[in-house]
Order: sequence, then C-alpha cells, then structure tokens
Amino acid sequence: MPPARDHLVVVLPGIGGSMLAVPGTDPPELVWAAGLRDIGDVLRHPERLSVEERPELRPLGLIRSRKAFGVWTAVRGYEGLLGRLMALDGAVLDDGSRPVPNLDATVVAFGYDFRRSVADAARRLDDEIRQRVRHLWPQDPLQAARVLLVAHSMGGLVARYWAALPGNDQLCRAMLTLGTPHRGAPKALDILANGVAVGPSRIRRPREVLRGWPSVAELMPRYPAIADLRQPSHGSPHRSLERRASAANGRGRGFLRPDEVPMDWLEPLARGAAKVHQAIDACWNDMPRTGPQVTPRIGYGHGTLRGCSWDGEKVRVGRAVGTAGLGAWADDLGDGTVPAISGLPVEMERHSPQDLRVAFRHGAIVDLDEVVPWVESFERRPADLQYYRKPDERPVALCLELDELALAGRALSVAATVRGVDADLSSTAMWVTLRPEAKQGSSADVRLAWDGSGRAFHGELATALPGVYRLQVDAREVPQAGWLRAAEVVEVLDNVDLD
Repeated sequence: MPPARDHLVVVLPGIGGSMLAVPGTDPPELVWAAGLRDIGDVLRHPERLSVEERPELRPLGLIRSRKAFGVWTAVRGYEGLLGRLMALDGAVLDDGSRPVPNLDATVVAFGYDFRRSVADAARRLDDEIRQRVRHLWPQDPLQAARVLLVAHSMGGLVARYWAALPGNDQLCRAMLTLGTPHRGAPKALDILANGVAVGPSRIRRPREVLRGWPSVAELMPRYPAIADLRQPSHGSPHRSLERRASAANGRGRGFLRPDEVPMDWLEPLARGAAKVHQAIDACWNDMPRTGPQVTPRIGYGHGTLRGCSWDGEKVRVGRAVGTAGLGAWADDLGDGTVPAISGLPVEMERHSPQDLRVAFRHGAIVDLDEVVPWVESFERRPADLQYYRKPDERPVALCLELDELALAGRALSVAATVRGVDADLSSTAMWVTLRPEAKQGSSADVRLAWDGSGRAFHGELATALPGVYRLQVDAREVPQAGWLRAAEVVEVLDNVDLD
C-alpha cells in the first residue's frame, strides 16, 4: 500500500540536539540525554563526551525537553516541532528512539553523533533515507524528489552535505534550514580558543575535548572574519563576500580565515573544516537549477558574537561587527548564536534578505509556525500562503542581548531592544522575569531602565542558586505593536570545581 503522504519528511537537530548512548549497553547507558543538569556534568567532566575516549556513541532520538548545552547554546526540545508535523494528514512518526526503525514512517527524527563531522552524519543519513525511500516507493521512477528536510542549526550543514552526495539532488525536493550557520559562527571559534563563557568568567576545561570534535571546527567562520591586528594587510581574497570582507575595512586591516591564523592547534582544525565546506560548495555551485529548493530562515536582531581579532598571540571574539561589506545584512545582528549573514547559503549570496528573516533566537526558531505550511506547499493540497506574503520584512520585534550561562551569586545583565519602531519608547514598561524550571531557586522580577542614547532597555538580575531558569521579557504598550514578549533559557552554575 502506498504511503498516505507524498513525501518523506526528515527532521535534523542541531549540535546537542540528539540523545547519545554507549553502543551495546542494555538498558542503554545514556551519555547525553534530556535533563536539567546535564550541562554542569559536561563542563566539569567533559571527558564523558570525548571522541578519543568514546569514539562511538549511538543516537537515541532527539532531545525532547528544553535544556542548556553551554558549549554551544541552549537546546530547545524538538517535541513541539515533531508534534506539529504529526498533525499532518496521514503522517506516521518514527522518533528515532527504537533500535528497529519504523520504515512506514513519513516523518522521521534523525539523531546523530553531533561530536563528529557533518560528513559522517550525512553518510549515515544517506543510508537511512535510501532505505526508507526504497520501502515507501519501491519503483525507482517514483523515488525522485520524495525527501523534504527540516534542519535546525548544524543539522542544516548535515542536510546540505547529504544532498551533495551522488544522486541525492534527485531524491531531495527541498530543505528548510532554521538558524543554520552556513558561513559559520564566531561563537564556535571563541569556544575553541578561549573556552566556554559563563558571564564574565571562562571555563577552559572543556576546551581540549571540544578541539577533538570535528563538528565544532566546522561551525567556525568560513570567511575572513578575524581582523589581523599585527599589520595593515593580511587579507586573503576569496570570491564575492569574502573578497569584500578582506578589502573593505576602514582601518586598513586585513581579515583572516581561521585556517590562515598561524596557531598550532587552530590551523589543522580549520583546514579540515574548510575541506568539508569546499565539498558542499563544489556540489551546490554545479547543481542544476532543477535541484533541491533551499529555504533558509534566519534569526535577526539579537545580540550575537560577530567580530573576531588576532594580535599575534590571542584570538578575541565580541559582539561588535568585525567584517565589512555585509550590505543589507550589516544591521541584522543575528539570533544570539549565529550572525544573520551566516544564515545565508553561499550560492544565495546575491539573494535579497526579503522573506528570509524571522525575529527568533537560535533555540526558539525550531518552533517556527511556518514549518508545517512549508511542508504542505509540496503536498497535494495547497499551502496557506499567508506565511509567504510578508508586507513588512522587518516587523516590530523584541530582541535580547544576554549570556545564556551565568555564575551563581553574580548579576546577570540583560539588554532588550524594540526593532521596527521609531517612536519614543521612554514611557514603555519593560519587565524581565527569571523563574526556575525546577523547584529550586526563587523568581525575580526587574523593570528594565530606558537608555535613550542607545535606544535600548538595560537591567540586572541576581542569580542566587544554580539551576535552569526561564528568562522572559515583556514590553507593555509598545507604540505600533502593543504587548511584546521574548524568552530564553539561562543556566546558572555553581563556580565550585569550575576553572
């Protein structure tokens, strides 16, 4: 009997979004799983996820509850996204948690070992998809253009590498990438160079383990993003955006790619990562126009690490923009983790930002309402086109700047900006609330103060006890917008045993 749907929908999570277990253990020995305090264990005992000590870990589906994953960003549970896709007529879900796959499924959650290269994950994805497509559509002529990929963060790189494998451009009809760092993110470079930021402090213990993860290296900027402070000209010309980034610096400085920074630990990691991206680029640049449709959705407006510099000894990363020549993307900041320009695939560089931006943070973008209509647009019945008719590409949005990791006993700084409104906001009431996810800890409510010179609201919250907290900002009576709300997950850590 043919499946009730026309396509196989595959959901790929970002880094930290897959549950991982030790192979051959019964019951499975979970090394990374859903839970509120896993991140503290990872930061104190990073060897649990060392590729050298545990070269193989088995994925057991996707993270299903909101949790912190400080080595990259807070991970949003994927149960909401899977639940909405399950509401599609005739959908059958395989959540990836069982050892034997349900080959009749038309919605598949694909977990993978997020420590390893996206190339490794893509090859495993290839085996999975081909097995399922052959089962659902046994006749070869019916298998073309059957696969739809919904990919979050690093999952988008896995999806694009998979589509670059021989013949897969014929299997894949389209992919939707949500907050994917197609051009990399300075945050990954910052983690590898300086450790995990916890407020004003740094946890350096996980750094060596993370340098053994090819995946983190593949998330580093793949364009000349590092200002060379040693002398005026050390840029490296690369096509289009990369050429402009190297040349268009007002202070006469050159910009380097990570593989051009002469640091013993960095060069080999960056060279290996560059080869992965070059393989993706080579295929997509040669792919016919009849190949898969790529629809990126890019978070904007939130404080994001964007600028890098190197003085000959140390790599520094900050929120100020560090690369010129960004054109229409220069003022978009990012989703708190990935700069806006990095959410655009290389072959789409000349594409207008119109209809690509969404005012979501990196974790929250997995709950984008547009996902289901996007899937439906490829099915028998037409999609609800309201999501593609955006009269205002930059609607009014409440955007945040904060650290997702903090130390107990230290103040947590929060900045909030209302974008898309030119009116005077001095009378707008802006409140931030910090509530514990579990029973430990107490709630805090603080009214943010208006800074007219920077057109932003600022405030600080006390963080007394360790735990996972939900931070929520509410703006009341915003001109032209009414009530706005933004939220994020914050992990408060005890500084005991953290260097």
